[in-house]
Amino acid sequence: MSAHYEFERKMIKDSVLGVLYDHMKMIQIMFIRIIKKILSQQGGGKQYKGAPTRSSAPWEAPATQTGTLRGSWGIMTPISKTRDGLSSWMEQKINFSPSGSSPIKYGMYLEYGTKHMRPRPHVKPAIEETQNWSDRNLYLIEKQISRTLERLLIDGHMDPHG
Repeated sequence: MSAHYEFERKMIKDSVLGVLYDHMKMIQIMFIRIIKKILSQQGGGKQYKGAPTRSSAPWEAPATQTGTLRGSWGIMTPISKTRDGLSSWMEQKINFSPSGSSPIKYGMYLEYGTKHMRPRPHVKPAIEETQNWSDRNLYLIEKQISRTLERLLIDGHMDPHG
């Protein structure tokens, strides 16, 4: 009887975690889409000689010049489940150029500024927009968990009376 209870408990836990895992992937994909959209905007700053597009003004998202920073964002795969629950992460791919600079370092300078340049935030606005999107779509997670639990109840994997 105890082994059966543990099996049912594990099935329920795995089913609910599967729903959460799927929604975590959706949030990550949305974040990448948003940050790439932010990093695709034209700047409102100066047009420097030799630069393909107008640069960004202080406090604007960085204007795209080469696309290296935008292209450095991606989802590390696999996004994996762990024994305790969910484990997932996003990363910027580390692409070192011949000059030894990295898009990650460059992006950090743009995000927070330097003593010679005011910030050009792009990560914080992407996080905020992703969080707003996630908050608006939270009902989807609740709905999917309810459906999953109903399916387990109908299939006889849960006892509604304890």
